[in-house]
Amino acid sequence: STPALSEYCGVGALSLSEYLLTGSIDSNNTLYITSCGYNVLFSTLTNDERTFINNWYNQCPGYSHCATGRQVNCFIEPCLVSNCNIANANCEDNYCNSCNAYWWVNEFIRVCIP
Repeated sequence: STPALSEYCGVGALSLSEYLLTGSIDSNNTLYITSCGYNVLFSTLTNDERTFINNWYNQCPGYSHCATGRQVNCFIEPCLVSNCNIANANCEDNYCNSCNAYWWVNEFIRVCIP
């Protein structure tokens, strides 16, 4: 359960500030957001993190499209022409705004960031 006050998680929200909030969706498609997740001021994100968010393909039911921009057609799957020499890394093709190859370890850790 989420603490009643965000300060219990080391998060003190500033009013009139933009935050990147994380959450999860359960089997009933109910979204849960907690102040104890990875929640940061949007202004502190790196350029790569902002690009990743803008290029993310949202697979939520009824909303399947790019977070910003549009999907593009590529001549070849991006992962076929991308390399990552980290053990057990898996590649995911992404077609939002350009031809992107995203590499992951354990499904949650992004690696081989260009």
